[in-house]
Amino acid sequence: MKSTRWGIYVVALMVLIYIISMSYLSILRFDSFNANAFDMGIMTQTIWNMSHGRFFEESINIGAPTSRFWVAHWEFIYLPVTLVYMIFNSPETLLIIQTIVLAMGAFAVYLLANEKLKHAFAAVCFAGAYLLYPAMQNANLCDIHGLAFSTSLLSFTFYFLLKKNLKLFGLFAFLALLCREDVSLILFMYSLYAFFIMKERKLGVYTGLLSVLWFALFFKRSAIRSMLGLPPIIFHVDTPSHWEHLNAVLDNPLYLVNFLAKKYNIWYMVNLFGPVGFFSFFSLTTVVLMAPTFTINMLSDWYFAHGIEHVYTSTLTPIVFISAIFGFSNIVKFIEKKKLRSKKAASFKIDKLMYGVGLCVLLLSILFFVTRSNALKVAGYEVTEHHKTIDRVIGQIPEDASLSADVYLSSHTSERREMYVFPDNMASADFVLYDFHAPIFAMYTREDFFLEHSLPLNPYIRKMLQNPQYGIVHFDDGVILFERGKDYTEGIKKLVETNEASIQHAADIELNEKLAFKGYDAPKIMNLWFPDTAGTNGLSWKKLVRLTLYWQARSTVDDSLSICLKLSNGTIDVYQQHAPAFGTYPLSQWEVNHLICDCAFIEIPSESPAGEYQLDAALLNESADRKAAEYVTLFRLKIE
Repeated sequence: MKSTRWGIYVVALMVLIYIISMSYLSILRFDSFNANAFDMGIMTQTIWNMSHGRFFEESINIGAPTSRFWVAHWEFIYLPVTLVYMIFNSPETLLIIQTIVLAMGAFAVYLLANEKLKHAFAAVCFAGAYLLYPAMQNANLCDIHGLAFSTSLLSFTFYFLLKKNLKLFGLFAFLALLCREDVSLILFMYSLYAFFIMKERKLGVYTGLLSVLWFALFFKRSAIRSMLGLPPIIFHVDTPSHWEHLNAVLDNPLYLVNFLAKKYNIWYMVNLFGPVGFFSFFSLTTVVLMAPTFTINMLSDWYFAHGIEHVYTSTLTPIVFISAIFGFSNIVKFIEKKKLRSKKAASFKIDKLMYGVGLCVLLLSILFFVTRSNALKVAGYEVTEHHKTIDRVIGQIPEDASLSADVYLSSHTSERREMYVFPDNMASADFVLYDFHAPIFAMYTREDFFLEHSLPLNPYIRKMLQNPQYGIVHFDDGVILFERGKDYTEGIKKLVETNEASIQHAADIELNEKLAFKGYDAPKIMNLWFPDTAGTNGLSWKKLVRLTLYWQARSTVDDSLSICLKLSNGTIDVYQQHAPAFGTYPLSQWEVNHLICDCAFIEIPSESPAGEYQLDAALLNESADRKAAEYVTLFRLKIE
């Protein structure tokens, strides 16, 4: 008992450190606008709506206020979370709650390890390994998800099953089931373990039936809705689901073998089991508990399902540690059975083995933490002046107004009933919010339900800029806010006209007698994430140079003239026929001597080397040969 007590104190200290550090990192990630609508915005809006009496309602998924009960995951764990949120109502509260719940799993791991290994030091090491586990930390740092809550709840559920404490087993099993519908897959495997391994027949049957019933009810939601006489909800998904892949396994068992051999799935297994020294495979009766979810993840076409960057490992993490502890216990039992030395000598050897393996697991966890955890990446995030500008603009939007916002702004604006992800409802919402300068651009469309990645200046925002029903009420540092019913012409002037005080690097360079270049802001290199179109189920990146340029008309500019930009490094020339002010304010409309703020994006060819480039410009008519034109150098910049 004494050894257990000091172990609990050490674990409690580690848990406290984890809660403080990971809460800080989660909030930093949120404050630096690295969380997005999918899923931080969705979950925040859902909980906010519940705090206002609207059961699981959100509007982001299908572009209309709808209960998630009918169209999305069953995450009833948000009901108790909402009670806390009603007292401390902010998205940061949700991030802290999720961190605390995940951290509590360390106590379950410690108790289970101490129960099986009878060695407090080894148990502390396993608990420490849990807190350092990259898959768990990455789920913690990946917005808010009901599924993430299941990690610690499933860990306690198994511990109390092992202890045959039926009341606490039932409580934690029930709470775990509330986290998401697919938790029932793991609980069903627990029921088989109870029935066949522990010989708890009644408990196994009742748990199994409840799991199957819960899973079946989830898939029969549409039928239930029809029975109640409610109209169907159109929710179009154009790609195969996880479950359809399972049919392929039944038709051809080798289909599963082919997926196991894929490189990304091999790394998936290494990242799952490596931090615990692969001890999980020494306990087949427990590692098999993850079989349904593990198989689904491996076969999925969804990139994040077979990786540790997202939340999809949340129900697997408990099994990894349960099976690792049982696996190590099996190794110890095997050694003890050998009885090659006296009982005293064998006992001494086992004690040394406990210390050695405990340290080994801890060191492996530290190694994987350093190389695979997103915590170190998030620690480098920074809340910039640009982010503060966004917060100021968001503060101008009334809480009761409907809003369509850029995907990376939506998580900060989702505490409202009608929240949509741009371009959803961009022609009907009260306000539209967009950020031309966000580091990654992704848009959501109704056609196929999945994220459509696009350049920052795209057909949707061009259409918005040309919509006379909306006026621009604010434009600052690339952040643009439209309001329905405001004056369109006055709004365009807010977009383009500025004063010299806003220029970071002033200049006075004449392109010709009609147009002068008055300066620029520091160029930014933007990374855009795109799905790999080569069919390798991976990711690729594109780079853009984001330029903020300032111009001044010295006299009236003819309609036939436009600006051509050239980015070059001596060997590579990139030309762009440029329509200033996002194409909303032709040169012929510029008022003489007024300062115009202009934003341009130039895509860098993939073969372009890093180094020094220069930006040139010329004023050309439509028929001119842009390669033969006489350019004026505006400034030099470095591209890394």
